[in-house]
Amino acid sequence: MSIFENITRFFDQQNATNSLLYEQQTPYIAEAANLITHCLAEGGKILALSPSDYDVAANFLVHHLVHSRYIERPGLPAMQLNGKSHGTLTQALTTFANAGDVVIVFADQTATSELPPLIASALESQLRIIVVCSCPDDVRDAIVPPEHVVVNINSTATDHTLQQLLIAQLLAQLTEQALFGINL
Repeated sequence: MSIFENITRFFDQQNATNSLLYEQQTPYIAEAANLITHCLAEGGKILALSPSDYDVAANFLVHHLVHSRYIERPGLPAMQLNGKSHGTLTQALTTFANAGDVVIVFADQTATSELPPLIASALESQLRIIVVCSCPDDVRDAIVPPEHVVVNINSTATDHTLQQLLIAQLLAQLTEQALFGINL
């Protein structure tokens, strides 16, 4: 198989995977975007984090909320919390979060032990929670209360980061569209 055929096959597979993801998760992505928009409209802030080593989606989301790629507008209050351990992230949540803020946790299947203390800390701080994850259903359902938003990514490790990035981009665009009335 030539390199061109490999590239075409890769993009075809990604498009099929992403179409299925968005078809199944559209209501949850919309709910997450509305939660972010309402928080910002009420004067709150967005805190994004990942308890695993793959924090690129959290970084991407925060960057695009603070610095628009599409229109000239003021930066939105958002920050990325970093830390390799749940203790560091839990401490950062209690330090920087205020009741009513939104915390967005980007997690993969390796983060199941870090999620419970993070979610517990967010609940204690009266934060609204969005989890974008590929955790097993039973683990995720035991950790995240039903009144919060979960965007579930059923993917392999290779698809996981790309799908989180696409969701982060979509959340940033939908938030910007809702707050500033533009179509992107």
